[in-house]
Amino acid sequence: MAIVAVVLAARVEARWFAGDEVYCGRELCQGVRVLGLGCTVRIAAAYQVTAGSCRRWEARGLIHKVLRPGQWMRMQTRHGTKGTREYDWAWLDVRPDDAPAENGNAVGAGAGMNVLVARRHRYTG
Repeated sequence: MAIVAVVLAARVEARWFAGDEVYCGRELCQGVRVLGLGCTVRIAAAYQVTAGSCRRWEARGLIHKVLRPGQWMRMQTRHGTKGTREYDWAWLDVRPDDAPAENGNAVGAGAGMNVLVARRHRYTG
């Protein structure tokens, strides 16, 4: 978090921050949002998210519960050493329960936007 603050203090322009759950999580995203940046984080399948119904789910559980086969979109990423890389992608709106209220991201009216983006391999799931 300190590094992000130093970079912004040096007047480096940024609108969002990207990270990995291994190095961050809710606390880092909250801190980054307090600084006025958006946040995107790679999470584990067991990460807890809150659905629109206010129910807490593991990310994988929410994906398997609400997504039907036709809701996945196939997109090619890049050609790799093992051939074309095609993945199925889907996203679900989740409640921004980790966003600080001082940025107008409180749950309810004026809430920020949190999205769970899921990627699965077209053959192995």
